[in-house]
Amino acid sequence: CADPVAEHPLMTGQLSAPMRISPASGTTATTFTVRWAPGPLPPGYVVDVQRRAPGSTTWTNWRTGVTTTNTTFKTSIRGTWAFRARLRRTSNGKASGWSNGRTVTVS
Repeated sequence: CADPVAEHPLMTGQLSAPMRISPASGTTATTFTVRWAPGPLPPGYVVDVQRRAPGSTTWTNWRTGVTTTNTTFKTSIRGTWAFRARLRRTSNGKASGWSNGRTVTVS
């Protein structure tokens, strides 16, 4: 997820970390790992993660205000699931935009 709220008087830019899901597909017996950060979060930041169920157009909160970098996902619902994340400051609640969605196919 990108962080356009990062501020420094001499620097501008974005902090980003691509979201990953592994494996990319599997059965209802598969345990998937959903990773939203490649390493520890910067101090003072948390991550919000949303997911979208197969056939839905609505994103729902899945993990809110977490400081971990990943978790596991397992479901009995077949289809393509989508996940996205954003970085949020704890001091003022400012958040980055949502990352590009990543999908996993469950058969």
